[in-house]
Amino acid sequence: MQMKKKTTRNQAPFFKWVRRQRQCCYPMRAIYAVPNSNTSKKIMGMKAEGLESGMPSINMDFPSGKYHGLRIENKVEGNKLSPEQAVWHEMLIRNGYKVVTCYSLEEDKQAVIDYLKLSHNWI
Repeated sequence: MQMKKKTTRNQAPFFKWVRRQRQCCYPMRAIYAVPNSNTSKKIMGMKAEGLESGMPSINMDFPSGKYHGLRIENKVEGNKLSPEQAVWHEMLIRNGYKVVTCYSLEEDKQAVIDYLKLSHNWI
């Protein structure tokens, strides 16, 4: 039996890091997850209530530099954006958001650090 290729990474270690940073870095309070990579009944119900397919996995609603906010899409190495994700990314970029695709916990952290360094000395 062939195993299905994993399409998402566990974001729990990233949010553990975020929670530790919140004690000294106010903008870290503006980071949250969008749970749209699951097909469970709960997620299906959330989609009925407005959750959109393709929205990036992690959002940071805090302006920095020329950007309104940061969006991070988490992927497993070797996976590409879905057509829905590509549409969301393009729309967000056109509307002033920084959008990055990350393949590891370290890339997630570095994306946040680099974003905050655009105009703030938070980290």
